[in-house]
Amino acid sequence: MVVVIIIGALAALAIPTISGQMRSRRAQFAAKEVSNLYRGARMRAMGRGSAVLVRFDRTVDTDEGRFTVREAVRGEVGNAACDSMPVASCTVPDWTPGAAPLQSQAIGGLTLKGRAEYESIRARARNPGNTDQTVMDVCFTPMGRAFVRYAANGPFTPLTAVPRVLLSRVDTGSGVPIGPVRWVLVLPNGSARLGTATLEASL
Repeated sequence: MVVVIIIGALAALAIPTISGQMRSRRAQFAAKEVSNLYRGARMRAMGRGSAVLVRFDRTVDTDEGRFTVREAVRGEVGNAACDSMPVASCTVPDWTPGAAPLQSQAIGGLTLKGRAEYESIRARARNPGNTDQTVMDVCFTPMGRAFVRYAANGPFTPLTAVPRVLLSRVDTGSGVPIGPVRWVLVLPNGSARLGTATLEASL
């Protein structure tokens, strides 16, 4: 009986710790997914000979953060009678969905909103000057080069510094970040790398 009581007491003490660790890992899993988006976009651009864009969007109705991956094509998207051709440039296509005659087609993405496993996770994009951005477009060319812009219709510039995507767990009631923050660093060579920061260092 004493042994059972001791085991029950230890389990009761361990449950909050284990539960907290599992919640903390959600940000890490989300960061890995985001990192894979950037890596996969670069590999697809190099493999298919088309420009591929990863757009981060954090607006009022998508406060959690939304990532969309689009591929530049020429032709009528979805028309079986007319195959779309890849477009290699990041600056020529109109990346607006449904734009013609140069278009882009959605090929993937990640939305944190509405996913139970990421219920308390929020994403933010920061430019190299450490300023939060509502929109961040990173475009990869078939040569593996990366370009960036911080407006949906602004000009692209070569990626020469390191923007970041920060993913953190927050208190759903107050919105205050909790625990360590996971970083996804988009490097000038086009690769993406994971990092971790304390809460204080990320603010």
